[in-house]
Amino acid sequence: MVHDAEELILKTRQYEFVDGLRDIQLGISFFVMGIFWYALALNPRIWIFILQLEVDKWIRTIAFSLILGLPVLVILATLPLMKWVRKRWLWKQTGMVNASRMVVPSRYTLFAVLVFVATVAIGIWLIPVLQTGEFYMWNVILLATGWSFALTLVGMSNYVKIRRYMFIGILGGLVSPAILLFQSSMQAAGLIFLSGWGLLLLGSGIAVVSQAWPHSKEHSHVG
Repeated sequence: MVHDAEELILKTRQYEFVDGLRDIQLGISFFVMGIFWYALALNPRIWIFILQLEVDKWIRTIAFSLILGLPVLVILATLPLMKWVRKRWLWKQTGMVNASRMVVPSRYTLFAVLVFVATVAIGIWLIPVLQTGEFYMWNVILLATGWSFALTLVGMSNYVKIRRYMFIGILGGLVSPAILLFQSSMQAAGLIFLSGWGLLLLGSGIAVVSQAWPHSKEHSHVG
């Protein structure tokens, strides 16, 4: 009885991630943020153009807000799309389930924050020792973000018992230091970092969906 209850709780935790759609949604989100960062956020021409517009101050404020909020809007737009796909595919077979809200235990979240802070602190401490480039600290922040996100994925893997997140987290964590090699441009470093994580997550999601899709077709034909 206890074993059945624990298995039901585990399935509820896994529900949001087991079909691979969340991976695809996160992967697309990372790609969108990477493109946004490269094309808009660090492009001074965009901001200078808006500042030079002969319009009221509130219009310029709206323009700035729309640009900064664009990635969020795109990411939010992927959520109902993912729900629609699930409704037509996954929920049709299993019925709708309210997924567990806590995905990563607080101890992993706290450890990820500590890793981020420690990485940035060590990066600052090494500035007098190393021959750092102009964008060194920016790349250290990206590295710290990569390691803390990798640790979050490992924690999530342990919590929901989905092994692919362990693989993604370890691989992403091992590759993240390569970002320190890109000292020529903040734009390029941001794009490569975000696109790299996006590629890992998107590839993971597509692999899972491609394996599950034939089975969903079989169920639909049987029904």
